[in-house]
Amino acid sequence: MDANVIDFGVRMNGMPGRAVPRRRTQPLPQRQVTRDEVLDSAARVLVRRGYQGLLFGGIARELGVATRSVLAVCSDKPELVRACYRRSASAFEEALMSAETATGAAVQKLDLFLTTMLALRRERGCLLPLALADGPSTADIRWCRAKDRVIRTRLERLLRSGQRDRSIRARDPAAATQLILALLCSSEPPLAPDSSVADLDDLKQLLFGGLASR
Repeated sequence: MDANVIDFGVRMNGMPGRAVPRRRTQPLPQRQVTRDEVLDSAARVLVRRGYQGLLFGGIARELGVATRSVLAVCSDKPELVRACYRRSASAFEEALMSAETATGAAVQKLDLFLTTMLALRRERGCLLPLALADGPSTADIRWCRAKDRVIRTRLERLLRSGQRDRSIRARDPAAATQLILALLCSSEPPLAPDSSVADLDDLKQLLFGGLASR
C-alpha cells in the first residue's frame, strides 16, 4: 500500500499516514443443517418478506451457517416453498384429526387442537397462513387456498358441535374460526422456540377464553 495514503485516502500536510488494514469477516460455519431447520427458517422468512424476498442467503443468515449448507439440503426455491406450505397444511390437518377423534366434549377437543398448534408454533417460530399463500405459481396458490377452505370447514364444524353440546358459546362459528386461524398464524405476539410456558398459556387463553361456556 502507498505509504502516503492514510485513513479515507486523505493526504494531510504532505505527511505520510498510517495504513488501515481491512477488517476480515469471519466465515460462517459450514455445519450440516437438517431439512426441518431449513423449512422452519424458510417459513419465517416467507412470513416476513414473501416469496420474492425469500433468498437462500437470508435463510443461511437466520440459521447462522454458510449458504452452501442450506443449498446442500435444498437448492430449488419453488420446491422449498411448496414443502413449507405442504408441511403447514399437514400440521393443521393432523391436529384437527387428533381433536376430532378424541373423546370428550367439543370444548375439550378445541383445547387439544389449540394446545397442539400453539406448541408447534413455538417450536417452529411461526405457522404459515395458507389463505395468504405467496407461492411460485398460480397452481400452488390455488392448492393452498383450497387446503385453507378444508381446514376452516373442519374447524368451524368443531365449533358448531360445541354449540350443540353447549360446551362452546361461539355466536358466529365462521367468524370465530377466522379469528382462531388469524391469531395462530399471526407474527404477533411472537413465539420463539425459547418462549416460556406462560407465553403459550397467555395466547391460548386469548384464543380460548371467549369460546368456552361457563
